[in-house]
Amino acid sequence: MNGFELHGITHLSASQLNMWVSEPGLWIIEKLLKRSVPVGAAAHRGSAIERGIEHGLFFADADIKDCQTLAVQEFDRLSPLSESDPEVIAKERVIVEPAVQIGLAELRKYGPPAVPAKGRQHRIQLELDDVPIPIIGYLDFVFDEYGIVIDLKTEHKLSSCIKAPHARQVSIYRYAMHNYETRVAYVTHRKPAVYRLEDEDAERAFNQVRCIAFRLERFLRLSRDPQELAALVCPDPDSFYWRSPAAQRYRQEVYGY
Repeated sequence: MNGFELHGITHLSASQLNMWVSEPGLWIIEKLLKRSVPVGAAAHRGSAIERGIEHGLFFADADIKDCQTLAVQEFDRLSPLSESDPEVIAKERVIVEPAVQIGLAELRKYGPPAVPAKGRQHRIQLELDDVPIPIIGYLDFVFDEYGIVIDLKTEHKLSSCIKAPHARQVSIYRYAMHNYETRVAYVTHRKPAVYRLEDEDAERAFNQVRCIAFRLERFLRLSRDPQELAALVCPDPDSFYWRSPAAQRYRQEVYGY
């Protein structure tokens, strides 16, 4: 029995693998101890902006104001679920409308994306020879006419290149989509930037995905007991993953600090 089977894990995702790299302590809390940790207002801001941009791309004649309104409504629906301070929520909310406008102005240049078979995103499943369970993901926007997949990321400060976790994520999409060109669109409330994942970078990032998945399986094989596995890692209290009070409570309970 491999390590994933040992703990009832049936598939992986880019977000799981990236969390394992950045903060294995929280990965254990969420995936093995099954504790639900709420995300902050920044994550809800990203979801809201994506909702507005998505509407404006799939419905090319949609008015930008309507897209912005939809995005703000989505933020207002999601933000009460976070444990963020009201001041933080208010600051994130202000960003939503201008980011939707800027993102749409940039991405509408590609024309309407392909419509998913169901839901709001295209589902992909990737099987790797040396990983015993599949990697599942969801693509934001697929432009079949150009052979391009674009993943949308929202930020406060614009990135100057594709960040390593995002490169790993879109490298999975690249191979699952039989080498469609993959790009990451970063959108702030001031300006956008779209970066192509170059061939060499995609190969390097995808090799990281394989290595991370392989080592995670080896780690899980060490014990059936999640608490015993938790005793082998040391979380970083300063990591943004521990911002929510719930996450901090779980960290104290499991790791003692």
